[in-house]
Amino acid sequence: MESAFIDFLDQLYQRGYAEDFKENNPDAYYSQLAEFENQYSDKHNDTSYVSNGSRRSQDRPAANRSRQGIRRPNAN
Repeated sequence: MESAFIDFLDQLYQRGYAEDFKENNPDAYYSQLAEFENQYSDKHNDTSYVSNGSRRSQDRPAANRSRQGIRRPNAN
């Protein structure tokens, strides 16, 4: 995960930025690395959300109903 973080920083700023950042301010570097890992590991390791259609339909019921052609305004 650290190599992905280094690539991210180098693409965002300039080549070699991550190494300079790590040498000049290691506390901030490791703090940002931890935040990067927390932010991306939870989302990208949960492959069931992407590959499991049943979970997606639970999160998006209106979109699912409209694809099935039964989305109508509420009748009182």
